[in-house]
Amino acid sequence: MYFWNLFASFVFRCFSLQGIINFYESWTFRTSRVLSIILRIGECSYATFFDSCVQEQLVSVDEPLSSAEIADWENASIVGRDRRPSHCTLYSFRTVDECISFWKGGGLWNERINLANVQNLNGTWKFKLLKNPRAISDEFTLSNFSDTFWAEIPVPANWQCKGWDRPIYTNFQYPFPLHPPVARTSIKLGIDAGVLCENCVHATNPTGLYRRTFQLDMDWNESYERTFIVFEGVDAAFHIWINGQLVGYSQDSKMTAEFDVSDSLQSGTNLVVVRVYRWCDGSYLEDQDQWWLSGIFRDVYLYRKRASHICDYSVQTECCDWQSGTWELRVGIEICDTANAYFNNDNKRLRVRLFDSSLREISTGTTDKFLIQHYSPDFGTTQEKNIEEVRQYANVCFNISNVAEWSSERPTLYLLAIILESESGECLDCEGCRVGFRTVQIFNKQLLVNEKRITFQGVNRHEHCPVEGKAVSEKLMIEDILLMKRNNFNAVRTSHYPNHPRFYELCDEYGLYVIDEANIETHGFEFGLHSTPYLANDPVWRNAYMSRVSRMVQRDKNHCSIIIWSLGNESGCGGAHFAMYSWVKQNDKTRPIQYEGGGFKTKCTDIICPMYATPKICQDLASQMDDRPVILCEYSHAMGNSNGGLAKYWEVFRSNRSAQGGFIWDLIDQGLNCSTNGRIHWGYGGDFGDSPNDKQFCINGLVFPDRSPHPAMEEVKYLQQPTMIRAQGDKIIVENRYHFTNLECMKFDWCVILDSGFILKKGQFSKLHIQPGAETSYEWSQLFPSLSSLAQLVQRKQFVFGEWWIDVSASFIKHQSWIPEGVSIAKCQLMLPQQKVPVPGSLNSEAAIHIEHLSDAIWVTSQDSTYVFNAASGRLLKFQFRGEMLIQSGPIASLWRAPTDNDSGGWIFSFAERWAKAGLDTLHEHEEAVETFVDNFGRFHCASKLVLRTAQKKTVCRLCSHYTVLASGHLNVTCTFDLSPHLPPLPRIGVLMQCRATMQQVEWLGLGPHENYLDRKSSAFLGRHSATVDDLHVPYIVPSDNGARQEVRWLALESSASGNKCLFTSKENFNFNASNFSDAELARANHQHDLQRSDSIHVHLDTFQMGLGGDCSWFPCVHSEFLAPARKRFTFTFVIAGVGGNENPSDVFQELRFSRDTVELTSS
Repeated sequence: MYFWNLFASFVFRCFSLQGIINFYESWTFRTSRVLSIILRIGECSYATFFDSCVQEQLVSVDEPLSSAEIADWENASIVGRDRRPSHCTLYSFRTVDECISFWKGGGLWNERINLANVQNLNGTWKFKLLKNPRAISDEFTLSNFSDTFWAEIPVPANWQCKGWDRPIYTNFQYPFPLHPPVARTSIKLGIDAGVLCENCVHATNPTGLYRRTFQLDMDWNESYERTFIVFEGVDAAFHIWINGQLVGYSQDSKMTAEFDVSDSLQSGTNLVVVRVYRWCDGSYLEDQDQWWLSGIFRDVYLYRKRASHICDYSVQTECCDWQSGTWELRVGIEICDTANAYFNNDNKRLRVRLFDSSLREISTGTTDKFLIQHYSPDFGTTQEKNIEEVRQYANVCFNISNVAEWSSERPTLYLLAIILESESGECLDCEGCRVGFRTVQIFNKQLLVNEKRITFQGVNRHEHCPVEGKAVSEKLMIEDILLMKRNNFNAVRTSHYPNHPRFYELCDEYGLYVIDEANIETHGFEFGLHSTPYLANDPVWRNAYMSRVSRMVQRDKNHCSIIIWSLGNESGCGGAHFAMYSWVKQNDKTRPIQYEGGGFKTKCTDIICPMYATPKICQDLASQMDDRPVILCEYSHAMGNSNGGLAKYWEVFRSNRSAQGGFIWDLIDQGLNCSTNGRIHWGYGGDFGDSPNDKQFCINGLVFPDRSPHPAMEEVKYLQQPTMIRAQGDKIIVENRYHFTNLECMKFDWCVILDSGFILKKGQFSKLHIQPGAETSYEWSQLFPSLSSLAQLVQRKQFVFGEWWIDVSASFIKHQSWIPEGVSIAKCQLMLPQQKVPVPGSLNSEAAIHIEHLSDAIWVTSQDSTYVFNAASGRLLKFQFRGEMLIQSGPIASLWRAPTDNDSGGWIFSFAERWAKAGLDTLHEHEEAVETFVDNFGRFHCASKLVLRTAQKKTVCRLCSHYTVLASGHLNVTCTFDLSPHLPPLPRIGVLMQCRATMQQVEWLGLGPHENYLDRKSSAFLGRHSATVDDLHVPYIVPSDNGARQEVRWLALESSASGNKCLFTSKENFNFNASNFSDAELARANHQHDLQRSDSIHVHLDTFQMGLGGDCSWFPCVHSEFLAPARKRFTFTFVIAGVGGNENPSDVFQELRFSRDTVELTSS
C-alpha cells in the first residue's frame, strides 16, 4: 500500500487532477482506442495467469477438496437436478370464475398461495445450522428422525436475520477465497442461535437444515394426478426431500425452482426436508453489491394439476393499426399430459377468453390443433427420473379493436383466461394473467414504447428490508412502488437479479417500466477497475450462464411492464454473453437487450448503457455515429449526502433525443437492523463482525432503510416532474413532459407570496389542453392575476417587501391508483419583478454607545445589545440581547466541513484527503494586530488581523475582521479571507459561531424547506421557512456535513426561554448550517448513535460552500462550476442583530438590509 501511495503521489504531482480525471474517464468508458486495447490485453492476461497469480488458497478446510463424486454445490456444470423446466407463473385455477374473482380482487399474493389448488407451506419450520454440508448424515431426511431439540425459524426468512450466522456485506470482493468452483471460507459463527454465541465454530460452508410436516386431505389427489412444489427463492442452493425421498437440487438464489413431487406424497402427514447451502459454485455468479444472506427467503407452496394441464404459455401483442386501435393478440400455449392421459386419446380443446379492465368479455378464441413439443430441461439441469409425459403446443390468435394501450402513465390491463377443456366441455385446467397491450422497439437511435420516444426516469432497486433482509413482503413491494411513482419515477431496474414474481405484477398494475436483470455478476474477477470475462469464457460455466438468463425470460415473459432484458451486471464480456444474447434474441423478438459489461462498443447489447458516465460523456455517446440509444444503467450515486449535479444530467436528457435518461443508484439504503450496547441502529459492512467487508458502500439509497426519504429525493422528484411552468417575457409557458397523457387531468394551485411570508392572493386553474410532449404559451392574465392588479393590491395595503413570487403546485383532479387527488406531483416558482424599496435613514442614530475596557475584554453596549470582544485578538466573544446570552462564541474562520462519502472517495486524490493534507481540519488562529476606535458618527469599530496556520505552522489564510457596533444596537461584520496559494478546492469559506443550546427554533428567508447545496438546489424554493435545529439535521447513516441551506437573505435563531431571536443577514445572499453537533464530531462518528451532542448550537454562515458531487462516490466528481472560484481573496459582510420576542424578523431584516447605515458600511 505504501508503494501505491507513493506512486499515486508521483502521478498527482506530474499531472493535474483534471488530467487524472480525463485518463480515468477514458479508461473507464473505453473512449480511447489505445486504452481499450490495453484493457483487452489485461483481460486476456488475467485469464492466462489466474491459476498461478490470482487464485487463492482455501483455508481452514475440513471438507475434502476432491472426492470420487463432486458435490452438486461445487460442480459448475450442474445447476439443477430433476427441476422442472422454467415457465411463466402458474395459478392452477379450478374454474374461470375463480380466475376472474382472483384478479378482480387485485391478485394479492396471500390469496394466490391460498387458492383451492394450492397449499401454502410458509410458516414455522424446524431449523438447525451446521458448519458444513457434511457435518451430519442423511438420517435427518427420514420421517423417524427426531428434530425435537431443533430450533424454529419462520419461512420465508434469511437465517442471518433470525439470529444465526452473520450477514456479510461486500461490494465486489468475494467473501471467500477465489478457487472456482469451490466456494468455502472460514466464518466464526454460533451454530445454535445468536451472532455472538459463545458456542462458536469455524464454518467452511454454513448449512441450514429445514424440516416441516404438512397435511394432505384424502381428496388432494382425486382427479388431480400431478403435484408440484415451488420455491420462489432459496439462497444459495439446496437439496429437497419429501417423505425421505430425494426430490432434486437447485441453485440460482433469485429464481423460482419447481419440482414434481406427485410420486412422493401421501394422504395425511407428509414431511418436507430442505438442506440449504450458504455457498455453492453459483455464488461465483452472484457477486452483486449487496448483503450475502442465506436461507429460504421467498414463498414455498404446493399446487396440483390434472393429468392433462396447462404447463406454460406466452402472450405477445402487436399493433395492426394505431389509428383504429386494432391489435393482434397471440397466445402460445403448452399443455402437458401424462403418458396414460395422452394415449387415452381424449380430445381436448383450448379456449382463450379476453376481458377488458371492467372484466367484460370482449373476445374469445379456441383451438383443438396441437403439435408435439420436445421436452427440454433447462440448461445445466440433469433429468435423472423417468419423465412419462407428453408436451403439446398450440397457438391462438385474434384481433381486438379500440384497445387501450398500456404505458407507465396509463397502465390499462386486460384479463386473459386460458381454459383447457375436455371433449364434453369440462374445465380440466385454467390459467390466467393480466395483459397490457404495448410495443417496444429501437428506431433512429431511440427506444420507443407504443411508437413514442420515452425518457427513462428510473432507479435501481435491491430487494431489501432492514428487519427481514431479502425476505420482502408484498406490502413492502407496494410501498416501494408507490414511493417511486409519487416521486415521478417511471422505470425500475431489478438490480441485479430477478425479483419476486409478485413485484412484476404490481409493476404491471401501477405502471412502471422494468429492466429485468439476470442473476449474474462476477465483479470480483477484476482487472484495472473492470470486471473480466474469466468465467464467461470458460465452457464449463456456459450452462450456468445460459440457465440464469433463459429461466428469467421463461418465467417473466408475459409481463407488459418488462420492456428490456438485461444479461446481468459487471461480469466482463465473453463467450457466454454472446450466447445469452443470441438465445434471448431467438426466443423473444419483442424486447431489446441491454448489457453494460464490455463497454459501449460491444455487440451483445441493443442499448448503450454505461454506468456513472458524466453528463459530458453521455452527450458525446449520444452524438456519435451509432444506431443505439444511450440509457444509463446506473448514474448519480446516492451514497450519503450526495446526488449533486443531477440537474446537469437532465439538461442532457431533455436536449438530446438519443440520451433517454437512466437509473439512479439506488433506491434504498441497505442498512440492516443491528444492536450495539442495547441500541438498535442500521448497520453496514463490518458491524456484524463480517470480514471481509466494504463498510458503508451499501448505504447509497435515496431513502433510508425504513423508506423515509433523503432530501435528495426532492431534487429527483422535481427534475422528473411531468410539467413545468416558466415565464418568458410577458407570456407564461406551460410544458407537458408526459409521453402519453394530456394535462387536462391536472389542476394547478397557485399563491402569490411576499418575502415576509404573507400570502397576497391564491387561486387555481385546471384542464389545460396540452398534448403529450408539447408546450403552450398563455397570456399572464389567463392563468394568474395581472401584474398591474397585484401591484395595485400591494400599494393599497401598503406592504413593504423586497421580493415576491408565485408558487404553483400541480396535482391530479381525480384519484389515481398510486396517488390521491390533490397530492402535489409537480411544483414551480415564478419570481415577480423586484419592488423598489426606499432606503430608511439611520436607525436610532442618536443613541449613545457605551464602551467598557477591561483587562482582557471590551464590552460594548448599544440599545438592548451587548457585544464582548477579546482585547488581545479583537474577536467577538459573546453577544447578549436584553440580558440574555444569544451567541456564546463569536465568529471564527471556517474553511472545512465534515467530509461526505463523496468527499472521501478517490484515495489520495479525494477532497477529504487533500483537505487533511492541507490541514484545513486543524487550523489555529494567531493574532497579528488589533485596532479599536469610535468614528465621527459614534460607531464603535474593532479591526483585527489573524493568521490561520496548520499544526505544522503552515499558513493557510490571513483573515481581517472588521466589527462595527451601530447606534441601533446591531453589529456589522466584514471578514476578508486572503488564501494561500496551492490550496486544494475549499469546501467552504465562511465563519462559525456557537449559539446558546436553548435556541433550537430556526427561521430563515432563503431556499428550502429541505436541505440544499450549490449543485443540488433546483427543487429548493425561496420562502420563509422554519424548523428546529434537530429537524435541520439529516441523520445520514454515516454522519457527515448536512443540513445546509443556500441563498439565504436572513436567518434567525429563537430562544425558547424568552422568545428573543438572534438575527443574521447580509446584503449578499449567504448559506448556513445550524447543528447540535460539531464538525469534528460529525467527522468522527461512524453511526448516528455514536454522535455526542454539543452544549451549544454550531452555526455556519458561509459566503461559499462547494457542491456535493454525485456522478460517482469513488473519485472527485464535483463539477468545476460548483467549486470555489479561483480567486484568492473573498470578502463576506453580514449583520448580527437582536430581535425581541414580539418583533417580526422580516421587518427588522427590511430595515437592516436597506438602512443607510448598513448600505454605507457594506459599500465602503
